[in-house]
Amino acid sequence: MTHVRLHPGWLLLALLPGLSAQASSLSLDDALLLAERNAPSLLAQSEKVSAAKSAAIPAGELPDPKLNLGLQNVPIEGDERWSTQRDNMSMQVVGLMQEMPNSDKRKARIDTAQAAVERADAEAGVERLKVRSASAQAWIAAYTLQRKLAMFDDFYRENRLLDTTVRARLAGGSASTVDAVAPRQEVALLDEQKDDLLRQSAQARAALKRWIGQDAPQDLSGDFPHWSIDASHSLQHLHQHPELAAYEPMTREAEALVREAVAEKKPDWSWEVDYQRRGREFGDMMTLQVSFDLPLFAGTRQDPKIAARRAQVRQLEAEREALAR
Repeated sequence: MTHVRLHPGWLLLALLPGLSAQASSLSLDDALLLAERNAPSLLAQSEKVSAAKSAAIPAGELPDPKLNLGLQNVPIEGDERWSTQRDNMSMQVVGLMQEMPNSDKRKARIDTAQAAVERADAEAGVERLKVRSASAQAWIAAYTLQRKLAMFDDFYRENRLLDTTVRARLAGGSASTVDAVAPRQEVALLDEQKDDLLRQSAQARAALKRWIGQDAPQDLSGDFPHWSIDASHSLQHLHQHPELAAYEPMTREAEALVREAVAEKKPDWSWEVDYQRRGREFGDMMTLQVSFDLPLFAGTRQDPKIAARRAQVRQLEAEREALAR
């Protein structure tokens, strides 16, 4: 058996014609792929999802503990002033304090963070559809104008035939000089229409490049898309529309914020342990203390926050209803 070894460069040369042919034109599917790859708004949404996932990690964690360092009962008068060793009340204090938010508040924070991740995912999906829709419309507009401009070669050819025919008739005496003006009027009108289409085409190409990038091919290939539309199916599954579906995690996030606001009515607590060092002739001491928040003024603090959060839930429900209509 004879083995033939192909040099990598030969293989590349063999593929170049096909690659150049593909790179010289842009189909609708190619435009959509480029738009999804190059659209800055999709990159922004991806970073938003990453930020939400990172923010969800510490959502239910306890606050950082606090280290307490200090001096207690230091005399400032008499022979023992500013001394921490000769007075039995003077102490050097090292302590650790930890705040303990109530369990309902911590759970609500976890639910809020998880809903924020889901909302970011949903918004990224909505943005992807918007990019694809805008890119498709831009491609269709540019392709339509390209097809229109391509027809002008036939129009100019027909105009030249008309001009030749009129000249022949003039030579034969079967036409008047007024008839000779018609081809020139027609070509002037064609030039005006073509200039207008070229202007529209430049605008359409600029709109398309906004989505697919500056390095995309100029020539558009393929055909207009043929998308089937089932109106009854769309109406029955309207609630699954991505823009409407995005309101579900948004509402869950707002409801979790309501629960967090309600949880502020329950007292948080904290514990603290202190080691107190005294002079050599005195024994060292230790202190353990627990403190509690006292939400005694809910009418001017917690209740307004709860009302504000509930109003945000109703706002989202109204916005979703407006969008559905």
